[in-house]
Amino acid sequence: MKLGAVIVTYNRLELLKECIEACLKQSYPFQEIFIVNNASTDGTLEYLKTLKNPKIKVLNSKENLGGAYGFYEGVKHFENSKLDYILLIDDDAMIDKDYNQEIVKYMDKDDTISGYSGIVKTNDEIQFEHRRHLKNLKIFKETKSTEEEYTKDFFDYELSTFCGLFIPVKLIKKIKYPSQEFFIWFDDTEYSLRLLKYGKIRNVNKAILNHKTTISNQRGHNWKSYYSLRNKAIVLKRYFSKSQL
Repeated sequence: MKLGAVIVTYNRLELLKECIEACLKQSYPFQEIFIVNNASTDGTLEYLKTLKNPKIKVLNSKENLGGAYGFYEGVKHFENSKLDYILLIDDDAMIDKDYNQEIVKYMDKDDTISGYSGIVKTNDEIQFEHRRHLKNLKIFKETKSTEEEYTKDFFDYELSTFCGLFIPVKLIKKIKYPSQEFFIWFDDTEYSLRLLKYGKIRNVNKAILNHKTTISNQRGHNWKSYYSLRNKAIVLKRYFSKSQL
């Protein structure tokens, strides 16, 4: 099984360094690591120029077009590659050294599965919202994965974030690329719905990812909440009953 990785980064140089190192230290190696730099201003551009590893390829954007743009370009980059699966992660996602090894054990064993992922933890606590269920394909009502599901070897679900998600290269020509116009948020939900046409996503519970993010308790409206509301409305209009708008 030949694997690639897409890392999207913006102004988090120290996290990016750690993320790249985690990808390079995999017990089951990546064939290529493609980094999309969203016009970082913290020295990321200069650092990336120093990397000499032939596995690493870089795209430097001239402006910050958001995480959705990064994943759009990353998936597009691998469309015609000879790889089997590509991993989608942000720069703050640190995969354990056996992340690939544990997931490869399950790949292509079940033709009803369209993608693979592992456990997302922050401060050693499972972040259940990264793996979610959609109970009714006609109504957008999602529920988080449950603690009980993580006691199994694996479980299948419908909606994933791009935090540690493997997608099959063979499906890219069919479902194309993530929607870059989303800028941030809901691009992964919308892409999961495209994957769902070809099967559910399987979460492998021995594969673990440390998500070095800050869990925010911020309330109220800001520029991020704008994209959340706008993009959710786009998803509802595109895939579900108009009565939910």
